[in-house]
Amino acid sequence: MPGIDLRLTSSLEWAVSAAASIGNQAIRAGRDVGLVAENSISATRVKFTDPVRFATHLATVRPSSEVDLAPLGALVRSAARDSALVAVLGRIQPSSLAMLADAHPRGRSTPAFALLLDVDTWAEPTGEFDVPLPSADCEATALVLRNAGWRVSVVRRGTSTAAAWQMLLAGLSTTTLVETWR
Repeated sequence: MPGIDLRLTSSLEWAVSAAASIGNQAIRAGRDVGLVAENSISATRVKFTDPVRFATHLATVRPSSEVDLAPLGALVRSAARDSALVAVLGRIQPSSLAMLADAHPRGRSTPAFALLLDVDTWAEPTGEFDVPLPSADCEATALVLRNAGWRVSVVRRGTSTAAAWQMLLAGLSTTTLVETWR
């Protein structure tokens, strides 16, 4: 649909856009960017030094009903040892949350950041004054990650990538390149 910003109607589009923005900025600053992802065959960690290749790769991301990141555990722990970790997350299972909390134990010198999308707020409003309520599950997930030493910004529909990233870097939680969407 021309003229409609898909980031306002799809948490997947917001997440891909945010990952592209953050990754491209890091690449332009001279950093290597690794992307940890799982396909139907295996888990992989791909490194990028070219913003065009990175953006092209992200353009192939598709929604998945599988939200178990546990198979990515070894790759995520390795990435957390090697460099700063940035995760753009949607709804995740308890086993995935435990793996992420374990991957970056409190006190580790390299930072871990999570943009945690409250995907329920992207639901289509049913009436003129209907605003989706924040998800208690999302807030609980954010608390677990924060207690494990992650900086977390909860992202709701309408939040810009720049605002979410600024709040994350400032150590603030919004009140209102591990990835998963549902």
